[in-house]
Amino acid sequence: EADRVAIGALMTIFELSQKDLIGEYFPALREALEATSCETLQMRGTVGGNLLQDTRCLFYNQSEFWRRAKGPCVKTGGDSCHVTGSGRCLSNYASDLAPSLLTLGASLRLIGPEGEREITLEELFSGDGAKPFNLKPGEILCEILLPKRVTKGGYEKLRLRGSIDYPLLGVALSMADGKGRLSVGAVGPKPTVWDFESEGIDLVAEKAPQGLQAIGNTVLDPSYRRNMAEVFSRRLIQRVLKGGQ
Repeated sequence: EADRVAIGALMTIFELSQKDLIGEYFPALREALEATSCETLQMRGTVGGNLLQDTRCLFYNQSEFWRRAKGPCVKTGGDSCHVTGSGRCLSNYASDLAPSLLTLGASLRLIGPEGEREITLEELFSGDGAKPFNLKPGEILCEILLPKRVTKGGYEKLRLRGSIDYPLLGVALSMADGKGRLSVGAVGPKPTVWDFESEGIDLVAEKAPQGLQAIGNTVLDPSYRRNMAEVFSRRLIQRVLKGGQ
């Protein structure tokens, strides 16, 4: 669409990963698509579904029968989080695609009973693990919109198994015209984003883990995940600046 690329919400992850335009313009997104689960599930999962997936944690991931033994948590109507003991839900939003789309300046086209509207991807996230999205009643996601410009970038993912696992940490980077964006996801209820000029790229890698609220709600230690945010950021920066993407 003129100076923007529109991606239908029901396009499958695999189908989008095969588009030449994605690899040419948005390498961070291409790598995130390829890192999402395995090809069998990529052929069934959609881009919109990956963006609007629910948040998760060690307790909420269990079966309903298992969860009933301890009673409801904040996310299921209770008063406290069984992982942290607080009255706030800090479950993880574990989309592979969201961090890369954030670095690319994505917008969303929504439609609902009140009509159609467009919001930035940042505006989608509430920061509340119990209700992670700022959607109006009855609204659905129609399209993801990206500025059509050639970028350099990539995506790094921390997971236990290299095939079907959700990210325990995801770091995306995109750069164009001397400016860039770094995004860290799967640590808390929403992804975090930093804008930077090319000369400040080392500083943003150092700052990346400082604002993260990693807690013990996954199978990996919070401090390890926070430290790996800096490791992945520096690794990604070095790879992109050396011309890998």
